[in-house]
Amino acid sequence: MLTDLGLPNMTGLEVCQRIKTIKVNEHMILATGFLDPDMKLEFLKAGIQDFLYKPYDLKKVLRVIRGVLDRR
Repeated sequence: MLTDLGLPNMTGLEVCQRIKTIKVNEHMILATGFLDPDMKLEFLKAGIQDFLYKPYDLKKVLRVIRGVLDRR
């Protein structure tokens, strides 16, 4: 799953936490323009496996997705 940190009705963290209650082993990547270092630890604890920092291009997106899938 690839989601953004800033969403209209809930945060990316809330989305990830809800997904984890449904599918515990879901692969998750969080896209963001900025991530406070203290928050990064909280996201990792919530099950985020990698981060995609904006601006990004297609090659970077594919590299991050491939990296997460290869870590199964």
